[in-house]
This record gives sequence, C-alpha cells and structure tokens, in this order.
Amino acid sequence: MLPTLDEFLVNSQRNSYVKHHINRVVYTIYLRKGQRYIDGRLYHKVLDIGNITASRKGTGSFAVLHKHIMSSLWAHDFDGIYVESVLNDQFANHLLGLGYTQVNRHFQTVNLFRGVWVG
Repeated sequence: MLPTLDEFLVNSQRNSYVKHHINRVVYTIYLRKGQRYIDGRLYHKVLDIGNITASRKGTGSFAVLHKHIMSSLWAHDFDGIYVESVLNDQFANHLLGLGYTQVNRHFQTVNLFRGVWVG
C-alpha cells in the first residue's frame, strides 16, 4: 500500500509513489525529498515531484491538492517544492501562475521551484 503525502513527509523513505484522493480524482505522485541545488544555492529540505498523474483532468482539484501540499510542507519545515522536467506547457504555465519560477535553466527541460514562504 502506498503512503499518503503526510506519511511520506515524516517517514525515513527518500522516495516513493504516494496516492492522494480529492473530489473523486485520484492522484498518483512520485516524490523525492532531500537536499537540492537550485540555481547554485543549496536548499536542505526540498520535496521533488518527479511525476504526477490524475485519474481525471480539468476538474480543478489540482488547486486543492497544491494547497494541501504547500500547507504540509510548511508544517514539516520544508524549504520548497521542485517540479522536475515539466513536459506539458499548460501545466507549466499553471504552476508559474501559482508562484513557481523556472530554475536550473542549464538543463534541457523545464524545471520549476517554489519556496513554501511564497504567499
């Protein structure tokens, strides 16, 4: 059985798939946690999203999921969230609208970061 997001944030696993249910939408998310260099700066406690899939798209439930993730990261003293290799332009633009910035531009993919302190 996969851990929940909150279980993953406090357990000793460094990476795992998690499942999260919101309004009849099931999200399966591959997560990593640990240190990460972002644009030359070391962040000590970052949650990485390596992959995310939803059972249904276009429902608006991602905004609810994102709010939950950010409040959980705040509660567990994380520095931020890093979304690796965003392949969908619409999703990248949505994240930019949520306060993410494009980082690590030396890679050939779109990578986004948002600190938990961003309102």
